[in-house]
Amino acid sequence: MRSKAWCNVDLLIVMYHYVRKIKDSQYPKIKGLEESMFNEQIAYLMKQYSIISGNELIEAMVTDSIKDLPQSSVLLTFDDGYSDHYQCVLPILRKRKITGCFFPVVNCVKKRYTMDANKIHYILACTNDVMELIEQIFSLLNQLRSKHGLESNGYYWGRYAKANRFDSSETVFVKGLLQKGLPNEVRREVIDILFKRYVTTDELTFADNLYMSQHQIEELKEEGMYIGNHGQSHQWLNTLEPNMQAEEIQGGLSFMQEIGMPTNNWIMCYPYGAYDDSLLALLRTLNCRVGLTTDKGLADLSVDNPLTLRRLDTTEIPL
Repeated sequence: MRSKAWCNVDLLIVMYHYVRKIKDSQYPKIKGLEESMFNEQIAYLMKQYSIISGNELIEAMVTDSIKDLPQSSVLLTFDDGYSDHYQCVLPILRKRKITGCFFPVVNCVKKRYTMDANKIHYILACTNDVMELIEQIFSLLNQLRSKHGLESNGYYWGRYAKANRFDSSETVFVKGLLQKGLPNEVRREVIDILFKRYVTTDELTFADNLYMSQHQIEELKEEGMYIGNHGQSHQWLNTLEPNMQAEEIQGGLSFMQEIGMPTNNWIMCYPYGAYDDSLLALLRTLNCRVGLTTDKGLADLSVDNPLTLRRLDTTEIPL
């Protein structure tokens, strides 16, 4: 391991999700970045940093030449494969002649289904009173409790209602409970009921509008953007058995290969930022060179594990 005194190479990795004209959209309460603010942020980053590509980062890792990266480097990363990235992000990157790294979810592209995390985002965006939403969740749990042996509502509230750097305790409760706090069968049943109640009953059309098509992703690649691995179905990878982890990763690699991306030295972006030792071991055997978490901070390439690099959310970057 290199000492920090020998070579301190800090890399700012910025994490983006929704980037659109939010106030004028059908869902003005969705948590994301206004297109105009994204344009301003990119202008700021270009003045303060040298924007590098995913391929440049991989090359530096493979050839052990991280010290040759530009000082004050920044890597732009875009999670989940939203149509925003094609409609709003690509034109701005193209105009400024810079690149980013994009991480679509395979099943959202190929099967056009809406992943649970997005259903939860839009349920929250479509409610005017999060406490009323929580009461509806509690009512559903009361109906399902005896059949599935669920804990009390108070237990779940005490465990998951903890504010974080992004959300209030109420919002964190909804996300935590519906993302991973309940048995999968119950969790999906509750999410689907609420999604139909608050958002839409036409999930296929919703998914078509929300996610990029394979053709659009291939166009991103042709424009010089890096397309990496975000798994097959956006799972908490640290909760899966090794064989299921392998299925998720191989599904992502197969998609990368299908669109013409290299799968020898490549970048993994962990859904929810979740990973464990068995997953890291698997990634090493598959020649993954970079792993992106949601842990907050700059990535120090001289000392950090390259498979667990930290990022900053777009909301944490000054203008």
